[in-house]
Amino acid sequence: SGIDFNLRYMLETSVGDFNFGAEPNYVISWEQKTGPTTELEDIVGLVDTPEFRVNLSSTWTQGEWDASLFARYTDSQEEEGYGKIDAQWILDIQAGYYLPWNAKVNLGIRNLLDEMPPLNENVGFPYYSTELYDPIGREYYIRYNQKF
Repeated sequence: SGIDFNLRYMLETSVGDFNFGAEPNYVISWEQKTGPTTELEDIVGLVDTPEFRVNLSSTWTQGEWDASLFARYTDSQEEEGYGKIDAQWILDIQAGYYLPWNAKVNLGIRNLLDEMPPLNENVGFPYYSTELYDPIGREYYIRYNQKF
C-alpha cells in the first residue's frame, strides 16, 4: 500500500505559460513471502523496493515553442547482505516547435548529466538493480509528430 499524488500548477505570464508537475509515490508497506511456507515480510526500503520515488516536470510554452525539464528521483535502498544502494536523480530536457502543417518537432536529451545506475557488487551481475535503473547513459533524440 502507498500514497500517490499527481499535482499540477499553471502560471500564465507575459513571456509564456509555465506548467509545473509533481508525481510523488510513497510506499507505506509492501509485503512479500520469500518462500511458500514463510511469513509475509515488509520489504519497503530493501533492494528493488524504494520507499519514495518522484517525477517532476516543468514546461514553458510561448506561441509555437515549448521547452521542458523533467527530473526523476529514486530513493536509496538498504538490505542486510547487500549493503546500501544510493539514491539517484535523472534529468531530461527537450525543446519543441509546432510546424504550420499540423506537425511538431522535438529535440531532447535523456539523462542529461549522464548518470549511471548506482553500482553495488553485492547484488550480482550487472551490479545494479535492473528493476529500477537504466544502464544507458545520455541519449540525444529528434522526434517528429504529424497529425492527420
